[in-house]
Amino acid sequence: MTTLVLQVGQSSDDCDRSGSSGFSLTATSFYVDKAVARRQNQGARFTNVTIPNASTINGAFLTIRARLSTTPSTAGVVIRGELTDNAATFSTRQNFDNRPRTTLSSTWVLPNPWTAGTDYNSSDFAAVVQLIVNRALWVSGNAMVVFLVSPLVTTVEGHSFDTPAAVPPKLTIDYGAAPPAVGAVPQLQLQKAGP
Repeated sequence: MTTLVLQVGQSSDDCDRSGSSGFSLTATSFYVDKAVARRQNQGARFTNVTIPNASTINGAFLTIRARLSTTPSTAGVVIRGELTDNAATFSTRQNFDNRPRTTLSSTWVLPNPWTAGTDYNSSDFAAVVQLIVNRALWVSGNAMVVFLVSPLVTTVEGHSFDTPAAVPPKLTIDYGAAPPAVGAVPQLQLQKAGP
C-alpha cells in the first residue's frame, strides 16, 4: 500500500462560500463549520494526485489545523468530492457553485473541544475518492477537489492557505494497485531449465 500526502498549495485552491452571495479566495480561516444564514461551503483543491486510474483506495481523510478554540456542535459536516477528471482552481462564486459533486459523501462529527493549534483528521471518505479515480479520463497527476458543507450550527475555524504562518488543509490517501480485470488470465513465470 502507498500513502500520498498533499497540501493546498496556493490561495485560489481553498475558498469560502457562504450565504446567498459570499465568496472569498483569500479568507484567513478555513471554516469547517460556520453559523450563517445559509449553509457554509468550503472547497480545497489538491494538485499532482499521483494515483493511477482505477487504483484501490483504502483510506482518505483531510487534516485541518484548528485556528481558534471552540465547542463544535454534534451535527456532522458533510464531505463530498468534485466529480470531474481534473479539477480546476477556484475563480468565482458561480464557478464554485456549478461544479458537479459526488452523490456519495462522508459525515464528519467534529471533535469536542476544537483546540487552537491542534491537527484534526476528518472521517474517512475513501469511497468518494474511489469514484473520482475510477473515472475513465482520470490519470495520475490530475487535481482533485474536496468540498465540506456545514450544518450551520456553530463556527469552527481551521487554517487556510492565507492564514498567517498557516498550515493549510492536507489530504492523505492510502491506495493500492488496481484490481485485476474480470476474466484476466495471470501470467505464468517460466523457469529456465538447468544445463
